[in-house]
Formats: sequence, C-alpha cells, structure tokens
Amino acid sequence: MMRTIGSLFTLLLVCGCSGAYRQQVDFNPAEPLRVVVVPFVFVEKDGSLTEGRGDLLIDSVSGISEKVDAAPAVLMRRLVVGEMKQTGLDVIAPGFIDSELIHHGFATPELKVDRARVFSAKPSDICQHYIVCDAVLYGRITKWNRDYLAIESRQEIEFDLKLVSVREGRTLFSASARDSDSRGITKGPTGFSDLVIEPIRGLDSEIVTDLAREMVGKSLAALKVENRPDYLKRPPPAIFAAGYDAYDSAISTKGSLTVVASGTPKRSAWFVVGGAEVPMFEVSGGNYVGEFFPLLGDSFENSQVTVHLSDEFGRETLQEIGGPGVTLK
Repeated sequence: MMRTIGSLFTLLLVCGCSGAYRQQVDFNPAEPLRVVVVPFVFVEKDGSLTEGRGDLLIDSVSGISEKVDAAPAVLMRRLVVGEMKQTGLDVIAPGFIDSELIHHGFATPELKVDRARVFSAKPSDICQHYIVCDAVLYGRITKWNRDYLAIESRQEIEFDLKLVSVREGRTLFSASARDSDSRGITKGPTGFSDLVIEPIRGLDSEIVTDLAREMVGKSLAALKVENRPDYLKRPPPAIFAAGYDAYDSAISTKGSLTVVASGTPKRSAWFVVGGAEVPMFEVSGGNYVGEFFPLLGDSFENSQVTVHLSDEFGRETLQEIGGPGVTLK
C-alpha cells in the first residue's frame, strides 16, 4: 500500500502548469526609442490602483523563507527595467522618472508617486511637459495569489504591459502573461516529511521572484535585439535639481536671471526663458550655471524656465523649474 501511494506521489510530482502568454509588436524593436517606465500598479479588488502590499510578496518563515519588503508592483517594475537592458530601447532611470513625476504634480500627500493619476494622464502630457521621451511603458498586475493548502503551496501571477507612442498615441507593444508555480505534491520531493516543509518553502521570495522574472523574460522576448547600440550601455543625461535667482519671479529690463542646475557631468547644458536659449557652463562636476541678460525689445510674462541637458548622442533631458514663471518688468 505504501509503495502504491509513493508511486502516485511520484506521478503527481511531474505534473506542471502551463502559462498563457501573448505579445503584439507594432514597431521596429531595433528603433532606439527613449522610454519612460512609469511606476507599475497593482489592481485591487475594488479596481483601485496601488503598488500592492509588501506582505503579498512573501511571508517570513524562520529558517525557510526570507522576507522581501518590495510590493508586487515595485518588484515587477524592477524586473522589467532590468530585462529591457537586453532590448534596443533607451530606458530612462526610474529614480529620475519618479522624482520628476513627484515634482510636477503626480504626488500623493505622502510624497509618493500618485499611480492612479499617472495612468489617467496622456503619455504626451508626461513626456512633452516633464521628460523628453518617445514612448511610455505601463504595467498592471491583475493577480498575485499565494495559496497554502497544507501539502501544497501555489503562486499565481497575472500582468499586462503596454508601450504607447507619445507622438501618435498608439500602442507600439503589448503583452499579457498568466502563469503559476507550486511546491508540494505537484512540484516537490517524494518523502512524506519533505512534503510538509516544501509547501512552506513555496512561500519563499526566491520562488515567487523567479516565477515573476521568468514571466517578464518571456513577455519581453519579442523586443530583444542581437546588436544593442553601444551608447545604450550608458544612461541618458539626468537633471537632479534646478533653480533661479529671480526674486518674486520677476526681473527688470536692466537686471539679469541666473539659473543653476545639477545633473550628469560633462554634458551640453542650456536653459530657455521667454523664447531665448541661454547656454550654461559646467563650473564643477555636474554643476551648471547660466545667466540671461534681457535685450532691448524683450518682453515676456509668467514664462517657465526650462533647463536642458544633452549628450553627444543627442539624447536630451529637460526639467521645468516649478513656480508661476518669470516676468520681465
């Protein structure tokens, strides 16, 4: 009888689950598009968009599992950005993106990125006004389940990705994925004592993150290129902070406007105010300064000051300095 049960367990152990994957590409993946990967969202049961709870990722079981603090949406975004390094897309640093979004109105009272507002905004609103880019990548996690059934644990993940053109507003790439992994009867050792421990190991962060990583790799496989441009090995220029010295946002016709910025060193820099482009000079590592002197006939009111930074490959980053804008009096 024991031999029969053992044979049954051995048979069940080889049974696995097959996932469902779909991708659609409507552009040339070798085209070096500059892409913003906005913070991903976790779709709650009530339809609200959040980053999900950290405890959805892993339970900490002493000696067996290791706790990971990242929420599902945070983890998935990291995995996608990492996998996109194998594509021909020029991905802007997520940290820079989050900082720009927070400083331009996409913030919660806790000064985190307002994911719902980002997803409701047009891609052109994000790129044209805040960040120079060609496309925006969105990610939604619609399922992140972990079930423990005494002798088996099961993880199930479902998500979709969408890359949208800024200029045309059309979807350039889309992918959806649903897959699962398990520990215990269907995937585990044949010993009875191990069948009790193995399902708990199924809650380990390594199991669920490996599943998520594998799913992301399959979902982005269609975008991978063999010969990735060398310049993509270096991140595009970034502006960390910028400001000006106009008191009460006004300058006189006989005065001047000084603009300072901190960003990637050894890049070309300039700022724009009242339609005029003013060069900026690097005075120390990554610190740029420029000064505008009004000319006879110049006139502008509430003009936003925008700082620009570009590299030798023509990749450009801009930052609009917040406030009501500068007026020439």
